[in-house]
Amino acid sequence: MKNIIYTLFLVCAVLVSCKKEQPEMHTMHQGCDCAHEVSADFVMEELTTPNPNFVQYTSTDTIYADKNVRFRALENDAEYTWIIGSEVIHEQEVTRYFGTDLSGDVIPIQLIVKKKANTICFPNDDGVDTVTKYLVVGPEFDDYGFYNDPYPRFEGTYRMKDVNSSDSIDIQIDARPFYPPFTTDAIVIRYCNEEEDSIAVDMQAHNYRQYFFWGSGYGPTSTWYYDLNGTYELKLEKEELSTKPNKHYFGRKIN
Repeated sequence: MKNIIYTLFLVCAVLVSCKKEQPEMHTMHQGCDCAHEVSADFVMEELTTPNPNFVQYTSTDTIYADKNVRFRALENDAEYTWIIGSEVIHEQEVTRYFGTDLSGDVIPIQLIVKKKANTICFPNDDGVDTVTKYLVVGPEFDDYGFYNDPYPRFEGTYRMKDVNSSDSIDIQIDARPFYPPFTTDAIVIRYCNEEEDSIAVDMQAHNYRQYFFWGSGYGPTSTWYYDLNGTYELKLEKEELSTKPNKHYFGRKIN
């Protein structure tokens, strides 16, 4: 009996001992899934107008001449050094004007970011990063810019799909100045199938990659956008009292 009790005691002792010897999960790398190395990445955004009450921003790499651009660092709580031409600026966000005399120029925009690195998750991160992007200054946009603009990015036929539909449709876009009976520049949206009606909307503001418009039951937050990845986006937001449905298309140019 004593041998049995002794044996049981020894087994329990060994099990406890083994349990204590197992290393606990190290917490050093917990939380690294959401961590990132120090980055100097930034966005360049063309402004429709410098008026803060009406301004619209478009992420871009190309702008119309005679426009303002906002450069915005994505890293927060860091030291920033922008090099824009002969200027050196130390702010997270910078807005600069590019006149018609720069039309056709390609301007390097450099950002240097310094910040205490997360060396637990990224032991090789020295906390310093540099990114250079290039801003292309295009032509000046005037009242007849739809026709004078040598970059016909918007007009054409597109194969697009609404986010709420599994079927794609073809949409034709025409951009016309002073399209009757409107008194401002207009975008004509033609659906190439017979189930949809074509509409013509007044353009309210414009950037190189994006038009902002309203009309035909759709409000001024409606946009036509050509993003940096080459995807075209048509967003139709209905006016408050309109019975028309919201539509949100993504697609590519086919003609």
